[in-house]
Amino acid sequence: MEDAVLRQMREEWDARARSNAEYYIHSGSERWETREFFRSGEINVANDIMPETLRICGGSRSPLDLTMLENRLWRRSHD
Repeated sequence: MEDAVLRQMREEWDARARSNAEYYIHSGSERWETREFFRSGEINVANDIMPETLRICGGSRSPLDLTMLENRLWRRSHD
């Protein structure tokens, strides 16, 4: 792609992110509460990433290893 096209795409994406970053990360809601937004990430990790991690690792990782992985991937939002 040409530099001008890439620059325009980057500028448009940056503008979207500044206007409503959570929506452009996860379009499940136009107005996310912080706690709900991060909880949706935890649910995605549990449903989509963890089963694949178990499959890829062949069950050789301990539950603690997997929990630590999840915590590194997604910030927990606890008030």
